[in-house]
Amino acid sequence: MKRSDYAFPCGGCMCEKCANSVENIHSQAGEAEEPCFNCDECRSYDGDARKRDAYTDDCSRFRIDDYHARQARERMKRINRRNRRK
Repeated sequence: MKRSDYAFPCGGCMCEKCANSVENIHSQAGEAEEPCFNCDECRSYDGDARKRDAYTDDCSRFRIDDYHARQARERMKRINRRNRRK
Protein backbone atom coordinates (compact mmCIF):
# COMPACT_ATOMS: atom_id res chain seq x y z
CA MET A 1 0.00 0.00 0.00
CA LYS A 2 1.07 3.54 -0.60
CA ARG A 3 1.47 5.93 2.29
CA SER A 4 -1.43 8.05 1.02
CA ASP A 5 -3.80 5.04 1.29
CA TYR A 6 -3.76 5.14 5.10
CA ALA A 7 -6.19 7.13 7.21
CA PHE A 8 -3.52 8.44 9.60
CA PRO A 9 -0.09 9.88 8.76
CA CYS A 10 1.93 7.13 10.49
CA GLY A 11 0.17 4.34 8.60
CA GLY A 12 2.58 1.92 6.98
CA CYS A 13 5.60 3.19 8.89
CA MET A 14 7.76 0.34 10.16
CA CYS A 15 7.84 1.91 13.62
CA GLU A 16 4.28 0.80 14.35
CA LYS A 17 5.38 -2.87 14.16
CA CYS A 18 8.86 -2.54 15.63
CA ALA A 19 9.63 -3.97 19.07
CA ASN A 20 12.39 -1.38 19.54
CA SER A 21 10.03 1.59 19.11
CA VAL A 22 9.17 3.13 22.46
CA GLU A 23 5.86 4.37 20.98
CA ASN A 24 4.67 0.89 19.94
CA ILE A 25 1.70 -0.06 22.14
CA HIS A 26 1.88 -3.74 21.15
CA SER A 27 5.45 -4.53 22.21
CA GLN A 28 5.92 -6.32 25.51
CA ALA A 29 8.65 -5.96 28.11
CA GLY A 30 11.81 -7.75 27.02
CA GLU A 31 11.11 -7.67 23.27
CA ALA A 32 13.25 -4.61 22.51
CA GLU A 33 16.97 -4.91 21.95
CA GLU A 34 17.57 -1.16 22.18
CA PRO A 35 15.00 1.65 22.54
CA CYS A 36 14.31 3.73 19.44
CA PHE A 37 12.94 7.27 19.66
CA ASN A 38 12.46 7.83 15.91
CA CYS A 39 8.77 8.72 16.39
CA ASP A 40 9.62 11.48 18.88
CA GLU A 41 11.57 13.23 16.13
CA CYS A 42 8.83 12.84 13.48
CA ARG A 43 6.45 15.53 12.30
CA SER A 44 3.73 12.96 11.46
CA TYR A 45 3.70 11.55 14.99
CA ASP A 46 2.83 14.74 16.88
CA GLY A 47 2.05 17.29 14.15
CA ASP A 48 4.96 19.61 14.97
CA ALA A 49 5.86 21.14 11.59
CA ARG A 50 9.32 22.14 12.83
CA LYS A 51 10.39 18.49 12.94
CA ARG A 52 11.48 16.41 9.95
CA ASP A 53 9.37 13.64 8.46
CA ALA A 54 10.91 10.49 9.94
CA TYR A 55 8.50 8.05 8.23
CA THR A 56 10.48 4.95 7.29
CA ASP A 57 9.92 1.81 5.26
CA ASP A 58 13.48 0.52 5.65
CA CYS A 59 15.34 0.38 8.96
CA SER A 60 18.42 -1.58 9.96
CA ARG A 61 17.27 -1.75 13.60
CA PHE A 62 13.76 -3.08 12.78
CA ARG A 63 12.63 -6.03 14.86
CA ILE A 64 9.01 -7.13 14.51
CA ASP A 65 7.10 -7.38 17.78
CA ASP A 66 5.40 -10.62 18.79
CA TYR A 67 1.87 -9.25 18.29
CA HIS A 68 2.43 -8.37 14.63
CA ALA A 69 4.44 -11.56 14.02
CA ARG A 70 1.47 -13.63 15.23
CA GLN A 71 -0.85 -11.61 12.98
CA ALA A 72 1.39 -12.23 9.97
CA ARG A 73 1.60 -15.98 10.70
CA GLU A 74 -2.19 -16.20 11.00
CA ARG A 75 -2.64 -14.29 7.75
CA MET A 76 -0.25 -16.69 5.98
CA LYS A 77 -2.13 -19.71 7.38
CA ARG A 78 -5.41 -18.34 5.99
CA ILE A 79 -3.82 -17.71 2.59
CA ASN A 80 -2.34 -21.22 2.51
CA ARG A 81 -5.69 -22.80 3.45
CA ARG A 82 -7.45 -20.83 0.75
CA ASN A 83 -4.84 -21.84 -1.86
CA ARG A 84 -5.14 -25.54 -0.94
CA ARG A 85 -8.89 -25.45 -1.59
CA LYS A 86 -8.39 -24.27 -5.16
